[in-house]
Amino acid sequence: MNDNNELITEPTDQLERYLDGLMSGQEAKEFRSTVDPKVLEQEEALQSKLDDSLKRMFAFEPLDTEKVAYQASQEHPTANDKATLKTPTQSVDRRHWMKIAIAASMLVAASLGVWYLNSGNGIGPVDNPRSVAMIYQETVARGFDPYYYCEDDERFADTFKFRHGQPLVLNEPEGTRMLGLSYTGGISRNTTAILCEVGDDQVMVFVDVVGHGDLATARVNDDPDLNVFVEEKNGLVFCEVTPQDAPSMMEHLEFVD
Repeated sequence: MNDNNELITEPTDQLERYLDGLMSGQEAKEFRSTVDPKVLEQEEALQSKLDDSLKRMFAFEPLDTEKVAYQASQEHPTANDKATLKTPTQSVDRRHWMKIAIAASMLVAASLGVWYLNSGNGIGPVDNPRSVAMIYQETVARGFDPYYYCEDDERFADTFKFRHGQPLVLNEPEGTRMLGLSYTGGISRNTTAILCEVGDDQVMVFVDVVGHGDLATARVNDDPDLNVFVEEKNGLVFCEVTPQDAPSMMEHLEFVD
């Protein structure tokens, strides 16, 4: 019995905490001294391969690491669970199937997202380049709500670094407001859209990497009440869709270190 009434974690749990980077430096050092180096090397290799595969398969915004850490902490076993200790081999199997389950869940989520975009609202597959003016019209018709309300400059910058290779910040001029981000496609399937309010007008800025997708298709505009302004800088292309006669937001997107 533990005289200090502290939770006793299983070897399996310790391995997961180590691989997820949740241990302190000293705790990780002590853990490594108790584990077969070959088993640990296999675990780290499996983790790295699965993480790399998931990154290549999906271009979602960065994970909320605090939320992931919290959820992981909720799964830690208590002292009453000591009877169910698992071997290193069982640990490998458990993590393997957990990763498969996560990947399957992400596939289902992605499929549902595409189904939603194509059900009852006339939006085409996000895999194909589409007119940003048309996407703007559809977004306005749905209520002009972003998929992701972004109020933190650091997360905003990290999102663009993750999706397009370069961090950006938006210095909102007076009389404007950035609502959030949406992943609507446009120039390519990876295009990121920024939803903004400029006075009483609704404005969208689409961002992608120069040479990706089909810019000619994306800039097609059949709406006489809308303008599409295009600018390329530092390897990224920006398309601002606005009812105004001049762009008002994309020039305030700045590259940061």
